[in-house]
Amino acid sequence: MTRAMISLDEMMQGVDVSRIQAIPERYRDLGSNSPMKFSDWRRYGGDALGKARRLALQESTGKRILDIGCAFGYYVKACMCLGHDATGLDFHRDYYEEVSEIMGTKVIWHGVGPPGFLPDELTGYDVIAMHGFGLPLGCPNRSDQWGLYSAMIQEVLSRLNAGGVLDKMIHYERVPWLGNQRRWKRLVGDRGTVEVRHNFIKVTLRA
Repeated sequence: MTRAMISLDEMMQGVDVSRIQAIPERYRDLGSNSPMKFSDWRRYGGDALGKARRLALQESTGKRILDIGCAFGYYVKACMCLGHDATGLDFHRDYYEEVSEIMGTKVIWHGVGPPGFLPDELTGYDVIAMHGFGLPLGCPNRSDQWGLYSAMIQEVLSRLNAGGVLDKMIHYERVPWLGNQRRWKRLVGDRGTVEVRHNFIKVTLRA
């Protein structure tokens, strides 16, 4: 029987959303380029549920999921509420830590950078999401940097279980060269399949 996707209200049940909405005022000195847009929990919480639905995560439980560049952690929260073992990874920022406490999510504070950036213990995942994460530290926004970026993706793929999925969101308005399907297919080779839909690239490793 198909399980129904949870609602946004169900996902945020028990979360004091007023504390999330108050964070931009408390950190207003960070300026307009800060991630404070994520305090719009209805928009970004709804987006997170949509991304979980794309992978049919409501159809199972118990998957190990890592969200690289988790920001306010809505995707982590959505996966947790669906019965999965979900962890976020992002730079340490005071407001991210505060949101993690409010949301009740598990987050590892670690730099998101070039190849070699993932802690050794982060392995054995069924799903790795890279929805908000663009370029690694030190990687210029130029198509000739695909070598550096692809090395980082190789590292991410090495942390997946057999049959695991990498779900990558491509921000075409900022880094259109990351969405080159032929490059991704060459990168994955015969280890799995590459599916491109709109601004998402889904890599599924062979079981």
